[in-house]
Amino acid sequence: VVSKRGRKPIIDHSTIYTVLERNKFEIFDNCYLRPPSHKIWSDMCEELGNIISYKTLYISVLQDRHSFKTKLIQLLGIDFLQEDRDNDSDFIDSENDDNYNMNNDEDYFLVKNNNIENTLFKITIPYEKYEQFEPTTIVYKDNKSKRSYDVLKKNTWSDIINDEFIATHNLPCNFVYKSCKVRKNMMYSNFKAKCKEDGCQLFGWSEKKPDIGQPLEINILTKDTRKSNFIHVTKRPLRGLKRKEVGQQLLTDVASNWRRDNVNDMEFGQMSPPNLYKSSVLRKAKQQHKDNILGITLKNNIESVVELKRNSRFSGSIHEVGIDPLL
Repeated sequence: VVSKRGRKPIIDHSTIYTVLERNKFEIFDNCYLRPPSHKIWSDMCEELGNIISYKTLYISVLQDRHSFKTKLIQLLGIDFLQEDRDNDSDFIDSENDDNYNMNNDEDYFLVKNNNIENTLFKITIPYEKYEQFEPTTIVYKDNKSKRSYDVLKKNTWSDIINDEFIATHNLPCNFVYKSCKVRKNMMYSNFKAKCKEDGCQLFGWSEKKPDIGQPLEINILTKDTRKSNFIHVTKRPLRGLKRKEVGQQLLTDVASNWRRDNVNDMEFGQMSPPNLYKSSVLRKAKQQHKDNILGITLKNNIESVVELKRNSRFSGSIHEVGIDPLL
């Protein structure tokens, strides 16, 4: 039996390794493989004539295909697998520790989800909106050490990023966002999300902190589900800063008008996005916002009926309430 050779590769492995060898000092950072968002991967793809994507190149080194990583490690004389860290001090440098976790997050996402199925999307967040969720520092403590992390403002960043993502690319997935961290070097921030219905995973990152007045540029890697036959019906929760903003908008309007204003750019037959909230949710947000303005904290249905009885408008309709004192 004569076995047939497989399909000829689109680019010779030796050509790829030549480019990797030429950039070997830039591929690793402190003995760790740089993440796929780093500029070095796109630069090497340009050297290769953009025949392969930066994700494919990154995966080939990450998984040590054709012994690429092994050869580079031997050339550099480093121990890539060594993960020992200095944990003797009471304070662990969060910047270095985050860098390590960041690589693990990206490696796991790209390998598990197969880079062929995922698409790279780009969005920009205006600086005025970025100021609403600028990072703050949180310190976590345990028995022997403590770590500090810079995180984006809770219940704010996910809505702003998700709204911009939907407005720009119209994906129907109802993503639940989590695990957002901000770093001081290399990748400025990254976050993960998962669709509540079809399980589609998302990984997003921004390479640098925006300059004052400049927008925040975000890259998002996920599956393009715009042509999927899966029907998405759930909606995102309305909470945090956005709930207050929507409640303020509804003070002089009704829920149906708000929904109508937010579907102006939709085409006929298009499925409603996950941030088009139900009328009942909008009415509740409006009620809560009014209560906050009026300072209403105690809510009692019986006492509310008594107040209606004392109101001249309903005094002739409500005659007696069981809570009324006996004379």
